[in-house]
Amino acid sequence: MKTKLEGRKLNVRFGSRTRFRIKPETAPRFRITQDLEQLKEKLVNEHLAGMDSAYHTALRRAAEEAASLAWIHPQPLLVFPVLLEEKGREALRWAERQRQILDRSQTILSLSA
Repeated sequence: MKTKLEGRKLNVRFGSRTRFRIKPETAPRFRITQDLEQLKEKLVNEHLAGMDSAYHTALRRAAEEAASLAWIHPQPLLVFPVLLEEKGREALRWAERQRQILDRSQTILSLSA
């Protein structure tokens, strides 16, 4: 069976090389913002349960820092829990050290009075 194009020469010209940038489909940023905020509150509240109130501020500050770092990642909801764990441990160590310094300082001040 013969086609209409058989025997004909096609003159094909290609223009300059065209590149396409394909961006993966992602959820709208406002939705991710809401989800990240909800996840942050849920995880922080779980960590704060049963914890001394002196550490609450340090942990909340660490959660804000972790959320900020997670936000620059393409998948912030995936990396936030790990960042919170790491930043939370660091913040609790810092808060404990500050508490030890305060206790020692009060002891020294009470002896000098």
